[in-house]
Amino acid sequence: MRPLRWGWILVLLLSCERFYFKPPPSETYPFLPDNLSGKVLVSAQLKGEDYGIYVVGTASGEVETVVDLPASDEVFPSANGNAVVFSSDVNGDFGIFLYDGDTSLVYDPPSDQLWPSLSPSGDYVAFVTFEGDSGGNLGVYDRRSRYVQVWYDTLPLPWLAFVDDSLILAVRGGSLQVFSIASLMWESLIDVGDVLYPKVSPSGDKLALVEVGDSFRVVITSYPDGGNRRVLRSFSDSVRGLAWSPDGDYVALGYGDRVYVLDTTGSLYLLRDSLRGVYVGDWVR
Repeated sequence: MRPLRWGWILVLLLSCERFYFKPPPSETYPFLPDNLSGKVLVSAQLKGEDYGIYVVGTASGEVETVVDLPASDEVFPSANGNAVVFSSDVNGDFGIFLYDGDTSLVYDPPSDQLWPSLSPSGDYVAFVTFEGDSGGNLGVYDRRSRYVQVWYDTLPLPWLAFVDDSLILAVRGGSLQVFSIASLMWESLIDVGDVLYPKVSPSGDKLALVEVGDSFRVVITSYPDGGNRRVLRSFSDSVRGLAWSPDGDYVALGYGDRVYVLDTTGSLYLLRDSLRGVYVGDWVR
């Protein structure tokens, strides 16, 4: 019996589908699940321009301009589908602006660290500001009354997000806590350590955040008890922003100059690249 030649072995291997080279989703554009919908709100620099606010279509990966109000630094946008809030130094100093067809200044604090968040109804804007020698301060703007209230020395870390119109999620001293707008009280939920971008899913039963250590780990847990912890993906460099999809099945994130989509099994899909300094705010319908 004649021995098999290497050429025949190679043909046999290539005839097996599992040996075909298939580019991973994380390196292919567009290579996305069929059931994605809505748009991911981001801030980024395009073609060397100043920072701007854009939406990236999840069905096409196409980029559309939302607000033509440039800034020289990150603007950290947040949206509910009808309005967008963001920080910008377009007037020389950083302030919080709201866009709902027209652009208006919401708050002009003596600070350039703001990280605004818009409530689901759009009635409230929460933000962090560092003023004078104080620690991080929580501020809330009521769009109906146009009243701003600031609680001093309450937030050592800047990232916050609305759970619903009555509760603001934040990290204080390594503890995940919620602030009640009605009672003006903080409630501790779970210990989380050094984390970024805590976000509760639209259904209110899941929490996504980024754990910071020797890597940047995108983690989901049950909310509010922190059970069923799963690491979806680890990254060697900074993750920039998280956003739940409206159906709660996916998480968008910024990394390098790209926007990725993670499903809840940890599969990674590239939504868009060539977005310098990208930061992911929210995922809107």
